[in-house]
Amino acid sequence: MLALEIEFLLGRVLATARDGRDRPEWPPHPGRLFAALLATLHEADLDDTERAAARAALAWLETLPPPAIRAEPPLPAADAVRTPLRCYVPVNPTEQEVRQTKPPHAFLEGIRLPRLRTERHFPAYAPIDPVVSFVWNADPADCAVHAPALARLARELVCLGHSASPVRAHVPAEVPVATLLPAAHGSIALRVPGPGRLARLEACHAKGLALGRRIEAPEGRMQPYAPAGIDPEPPLPRSRLRFAAVFRRHEGPALPAESIGLLAQTVRATLLSLTPDPVPAVISGHEADRSPGRRAHLAIVPLPRVEDPHADGTPHGFALLMPDDLAADERAAIGEACLRLDGATLRFRGYGDWHLQRLDAGELTQSARTLQPASWSGPATRWASATPLAFGHHPRPGHPQRDALVIVTRHCADLGLPAPAAVRFGPDSRLIGALPAAAFREGKAGERWRGQFLAHVEIDFAQPVAGPLVLGAGRHFGLGLMRPLPHPRRCA
Repeated sequence: MLALEIEFLLGRVLATARDGRDRPEWPPHPGRLFAALLATLHEADLDDTERAAARAALAWLETLPPPAIRAEPPLPAADAVRTPLRCYVPVNPTEQEVRQTKPPHAFLEGIRLPRLRTERHFPAYAPIDPVVSFVWNADPADCAVHAPALARLARELVCLGHSASPVRAHVPAEVPVATLLPAAHGSIALRVPGPGRLARLEACHAKGLALGRRIEAPEGRMQPYAPAGIDPEPPLPRSRLRFAAVFRRHEGPALPAESIGLLAQTVRATLLSLTPDPVPAVISGHEADRSPGRRAHLAIVPLPRVEDPHADGTPHGFALLMPDDLAADERAAIGEACLRLDGATLRFRGYGDWHLQRLDAGELTQSARTLQPASWSGPATRWASATPLAFGHHPRPGHPQRDALVIVTRHCADLGLPAPAAVRFGPDSRLIGALPAAAFREGKAGERWRGQFLAHVEIDFAQPVAGPLVLGAGRHFGLGLMRPLPHPRRCA
């Protein structure tokens, strides 16, 4: 057994914005600890021997099963929330501001002075006990080899996740009793490292240095945790799709609402052009002989602005969704594809070019709600389509194979979801700002769907299900995107 103990020196942990609310990120993710140890490896004053031993220890650590955790819960919300200080954070100048700056000597080491500042809040939560321990079940002989190097890294660790969360760490002499255990089903989901994580983080860091900006690594795999000694509740039904990455238009013209299909096809063409041959089937959707892929593959899903007072259906960006049962090499291929798209250019004939930016975890919390994965994930019992569903067959009420409920049930089964209790369909969406189904047959991008039956749907499930939900024959090109409805609505 190997343990690593972390103490938050200020007795607090920064909150993370989720679903529009600030929530504590507690307990800390093992994946965040792994990344912090790797950063310490490259930043600490270590000699060559110590550095090689520390890297070997991290390479060993990523091969171990997810650790058990000893952590006390946060204080009740009323006691835990601390009034955030008012902070003003410098805003990076735009390219236009840089060009218009006069005289040129107004720049100091590439930074324009004075710089605009915007107000930011950094709420924090206080745990009952600011000490958390991670416990790995490992072979004692391997622990004896790598524990000294990990202890050396732990002594150099200064913060976890954010510079405003200073910590100190050490390898304790006695292994603490865990309060959270990895489980097949659990109410807490934490990011954990796995084989290949070390190389992935270093690759992202190297690319960031080459581009002169920070490159956020993919989040990595998630592991459910459950309290020790308590049988976890059965999990909610969940879609087999997961968010691989979210991209937004960093520069370029706004696209009209009816261009969702064009955006999806342009992203796919750009992604294929950036991927070296042979393009993996998990990205292209086709085998090496160009036959249709036999397994689920990457889906490109434009994210239209719907369900807010200013909703107009225009795409603000797009998400890449991947199946959750991918092999390690397939997951790595999608991770490489996400890195290539970051900073890439999409060229739209008649509209102009989009320069893409991949949103990291912090940027997602500050982005438009339509770009936040939580807006499309639920859980909820009622879902409505933001883009119409391609049924694959024309519905025939009462027909044993062509009834709308039967067709949608098959599409839900493709995502591992239970059969819906009820399905309603029509030409218009229940969501504010969503375009009617007929608009998706227009233009060159709509040629793919001419002759197909497209309709907006509203689906009721007997119990809450978690998304994202992208259903139907067009789910890999932006059709059939569903959004959870927080409260049931009366049908017209």
